[in-house]
Order: sequence, then C-alpha cells, then structure tokens
Amino acid sequence: MNQTALITGASSGIGKEFATQLAAKGMDVILVARSTGKLQELATELQTKWNVNATVITADLSKEYGAKDVYKQTQELGLTVDYLVNNAGFATSGEFLSNPHETDHNQVMVNVATVVDMTHLYLKDMVAKGSGTIINLASVVSFQPVPYMAVYGATKAFVLSFTESLWEEYR
Repeated sequence: MNQTALITGASSGIGKEFATQLAAKGMDVILVARSTGKLQELATELQTKWNVNATVITADLSKEYGAKDVYKQTQELGLTVDYLVNNAGFATSGEFLSNPHETDHNQVMVNVATVVDMTHLYLKDMVAKGSGTIINLASVVSFQPVPYMAVYGATKAFVLSFTESLWEEYR
C-alpha cells in the first residue's frame, strides 16, 4: 500500500515541487491550496506521469480553523496521512504600519495557526499508528529579526521553534 503525503500550498513553488518529488517516489498525494484549477492540473499531471493517486482539497487556510476542514475532508475520504508538509505561507514587506491589519492577521493565520492546527490534527494519528513524518517550512529569516518583514520573520521564527520543540518531544 502506498504512503500518502498531504502538502499545503501545493499549487505552486516549493509546495508543487514537494508534490512532484514525493509522487515521483511513488507516494499518493493530497494537494491543498486555494487554487482549484491549478491543483486539478497538477493532480492530473502527477497521476499521469507517476501513476499515483492525487486528491485535491481546495481550502483557504487563512480562515479560522481552515485546517479542521481539511482534516475532516481527509477523514471523510478515508485517507491516512503518512507525510504532512506544512508549506502554505506568504510574506509581506514594508514598514509595519504600511501593511493592512487584515493582511498581517491572515499571514499569522496561515504561517502560524495553520501549522499548529494541521500538526495537532495529523500528529495524533501518526503517534497512534507509530509512524509518520511532518515537514514544517520555515525560512532563513527564522534566525534573526528582519526589519520591514517583521510579521513574516516572527511567524517563521515561531515555525522553527515549534518544530524543534516537537522534534524533541516525538523523536
């Protein structure tokens, strides 16, 4: 039986590359992002090229408890997640007050709350079965304050600290 990887932010960039590389290794993939069309296109490509199952879940992870909706859909579809790639995220730049409050709030929701929520939901299943892998994408800005990218830098510092703490707890 194939293992299954769930990748957030799978419609482009690093997320798309994770999906492609994991499918090339024979893993089934669950592709999560806001862009249904891009996800469907990628799913078809991966299924055709690598003969894997590719499931599309359209979700806006900036919404309160968006991760719960993704988890619920995977449960309803009977999908077990062996690899979780928390890749969804975005950055803003500029002087802090020049960015709209709503944009900064959404950035924290995607870059922090979604990582915590997805990890919480899928890690419990991994612990119960005794195996699983979680990859949380941080950034080089995780290691130092970054003026004019204050919110992004802080969210990625959170991801790094959170991931290192969980690594110690669950290794």
